[in-house]
Amino acid sequence: MRSDWVKVSVSVALLGWLCLVMISASCNKSSSNDLIIATSANMQYVMNDLIEAFEKENDIICRSVVSSSGKLTAQISSGAPYDLFFSADKKYPEQLFQEGLTKDTPSVYAYGHLAMWSMTLDKKDLLDLSAGNVKRIAIANPKMAPYGRAAQQMLDHYKYLRVADKLVFGESISQVNQFVSSEVVDIGITSLSVVLSPILENQGAWTEVDTTTYDPIAQSMVIVSKKNQKLESAELFKKFVGSTQAKSILKKFGFTF
Repeated sequence: MRSDWVKVSVSVALLGWLCLVMISASCNKSSSNDLIIATSANMQYVMNDLIEAFEKENDIICRSVVSSSGKLTAQISSGAPYDLFFSADKKYPEQLFQEGLTKDTPSVYAYGHLAMWSMTLDKKDLLDLSAGNVKRIAIANPKMAPYGRAAQQMLDHYKYLRVADKLVFGESISQVNQFVSSEVVDIGITSLSVVLSPILENQGAWTEVDTTTYDPIAQSMVIVSKKNQKLESAELFKKFVGSTQAKSILKKFGFTF
């Protein structure tokens, strides 16, 4: 039984890696002038819409690289050639600023929210994580993913001590979503933006998590390098994200301001 579980987990992880490669290579016209946007996993779907809207108004091609905020931060610190970084919190962009790797101080572009999502249970069953029919619960790694930290805070708030042995940790929200959609777990604590995305809406059951049970998820963006040759384009994208049009897109995915 244990070996079967490991095989499934490995298969899901490989699927996630392939998805990341496909996202990173989605633009056939890639060149050294393209904007490369490091994107937290919870922003995967909304970033696609933001890029599409931005490219319609600007002669600038954008590509997104999706992973956990912690992993993207480590990559930037190691010299990854990203132009902008959209994190799921303020901590990681601030860390990069302190390291001298950003053009200016990070700015909050939206507040994210948690949701509990399942492909196998009814909405009413999501209200009691300690129930016997809930065997496995996925959350993102709290050490690397801000949404994982928020999920852990929610569990601590409700004193769900008995669910500790049910927890399955994904590398990021993306992997949590893969665990849920493939029914490897019964419930995933994920981002509201994910369950509201056109790709996943109406799939399974979900409920928003009470925002008083975890710290506000203040998502921040930053232009990565002061020496970046694409600063003008990066500035345009950053300005666009603060526009009425971009906020309308973010709001559609459940973000608040």
